[in-house]
Amino acid sequence: MNKILKKGFTLIEILMVIVIISILVAIALPKYIDTVDIALGKRAYDSMQTIYTAQMRFYLENNHTFTNNFNTLDVRFPSATLSGTDTMDFGKFTIKLSGPSNNLIQTSGLENYYLTFDVQNETKQCIVDSNANATKGARVCAAMGGKINTNDNTIFDLR
Repeated sequence: MNKILKKGFTLIEILMVIVIISILVAIALPKYIDTVDIALGKRAYDSMQTIYTAQMRFYLENNHTFTNNFNTLDVRFPSATLSGTDTMDFGKFTIKLSGPSNNLIQTSGLENYYLTFDVQNETKQCIVDSNANATKGARVCAAMGGKINTNDNTIFDLR
């Protein structure tokens, strides 16, 4: 009277678990990627806001001139390194002081969009990159509080 004990899972049970996990991953992964992109954009925005404020202080203290040298601004970021005097590298993105009169602060390296602050005109924009995934870039810009510019639907005005 030896009873054979059945141990283990059947092939159907294993396949059902794989299907359920695949469905969960298909639902969760895009949301996770969007959340990571939005967090990176907000980190860039916050860093640029700090630089923007420092540039405004410099402007008021130095006869209404802007600088393209991070060493003359009173900001330091422990997680960033200077690449020359006008570019700060944050690893996943960079911020550059530029413009015809050094009044622009711009990012590069962000996927599908970039940020630009014009200190002189006091405008802040999130711009969807023309050769990128426009839907994803627009989603990130909108999640950062951007409102579509009335003249161009690839430009989001930020507060």
